[in-house]
Amino acid sequence: MQILKLKNLSFLLIICASVLAVMSCGDDDDDPTDPTVCETENLTYDNWAKDYIDGSCATSGCHNADFATNMVPFGMFDYESTEAAVGFGRIIGAIKRESGFSPMPKGGEMVSDCDISKMEAWIADGAPE
Repeated sequence: MQILKLKNLSFLLIICASVLAVMSCGDDDDDPTDPTVCETENLTYDNWAKDYIDGSCATSGCHNADFATNMVPFGMFDYESTEAAVGFGRIIGAIKRESGFSPMPKGGEMVSDCDISKMEAWIADGAPE
């Protein structure tokens, strides 16, 4: 009798574990921490572009407030100067390192595909502040 109870309990535990395993295999497409997801909607200067530009473009010796003494055609140190740079129309070609463009960031690694997609989306949306 004792062996029969243990078999029933073991069977019940196996069933429960199987159900839990199947339930935990849900769809994770909506996981905001998934590094393969590149969110390109509702980007603004304040919620994305400023941090990206400050870290990649408006660095010392480049498109910062001293851009004229650095001999670069435009600054990107605040929203107004960045908006003017967007109007210059060369940012995407430069970060994609296309022929006829000066590769940016100068002396740095190529920008990630996600950051390129974000920059394209932000500019296409009118480069909102």
